[in-house]
Amino acid sequence: MITKQEIEKFLSYNPDTGLFTRVVGGSGVGNVAGAVAGTDIHARGKTYKRITISGKKYFAHRLAVICLEMDLPESCVVDHINGDGTCNISSNLRVVSASDNAKNIKLQDRSVTGVIGVIPRGRAFEASIGFKGKCFYLGRFKDLESAKLARSIAEKVVGYMDEHGDYR
Repeated sequence: MITKQEIEKFLSYNPDTGLFTRVVGGSGVGNVAGAVAGTDIHARGKTYKRITISGKKYFAHRLAVICLEMDLPESCVVDHINGDGTCNISSNLRVVSASDNAKNIKLQDRSVTGVIGVIPRGRAFEASIGFKGKCFYLGRFKDLESAKLARSIAEKVVGYMDEHGDYR
C-alpha cells in the first residue's frame, strides 16, 4: 500500500474540502501542478473519486484515510458516512468492517414499504434485520407502522447508523 510520504510527493490533501490537488504535473490531461486530482468512476452502484499516481489507480477516500493517518487494516473498508462516495472530507470518512458499513446503506428505489427490512406478505408485513452475517426474523405484523417500529428498535439494538435507509 502507498504511504503518506509517497502520496505527498504528488498530491496535497485538504481535509476540510476533501479535495486532492497536484503538487507536481505529470503526463495526461489535467495533470498539471495545482489542478484538482481525480476522476469520477462508478463502482458498486455509487460514484467515487479515483486518482492515478505513478500509473497506479487509487480510490481518493483510501488516500485520504492514509493522509489522515487513520489505521486501515486490510479487513476493513472506508465508509462515507453521508453516502456520497465523492465527499472525502475528514469528518465524512470512517474505517469500519464490511458488516458495519452495511449498516449505513440507503433504501433501494424499488422498496414497496419505504423501510429497509420490511416487506409485504399478503395483508401483513414482515420485518427482519441483518446482524453479524445472519438474517434475523423480527415477526409478522398486521400493519406497516408496527413492522417499522420493530425494525427501528432492532436497528438501535444492533447499532445501525441513524441515517440508515435515508435517501441521500
